[in-house]
Amino acid sequence: MAIAPKKPCARPGCYAIVDHKTRWCDYHAREEEQLQRDAARRRASTPEARRIKGMYDSTRWRNARVKHLTAHPWCVHCQRQGVLVPATEVDHITPHRGDWHLFLSPTNLQGLCKCCHSRKTATEDGGFGNAPAPRTPHL
Repeated sequence: MAIAPKKPCARPGCYAIVDHKTRWCDYHAREEEQLQRDAARRRASTPEARRIKGMYDSTRWRNARVKHLTAHPWCVHCQRQGVLVPATEVDHITPHRGDWHLFLSPTNLQGLCKCCHSRKTATEDGGFGNAPAPRTPHL
């Protein structure tokens, strides 16, 4: 069985040799993790992020979520493929961007399984290397 050769750390100017399965040397891996944590903390600490988190923490949302999952127990995307998978997440068809009316509107909600919801969210928000969907201002 062939063994893959080792390679240099991905950080420019660092010549530490790492296993072919890793990207960074131990020092730069810790540094990269800290940078990722700091970036996530900055994103979560904006006033808009705190306000939207509060929307999801509200009793109104929790009640609307339970009501929707009770009425629509199957993943909409999987159901279109002819497979019945329980819906575990309630998704906003049109991103609400902080608009309470759109946030709680029953016509804007759909039940999705974790897999389908993650895929849809990543497509909209630019995850998995996708370009973020253009944001339209709400009124």
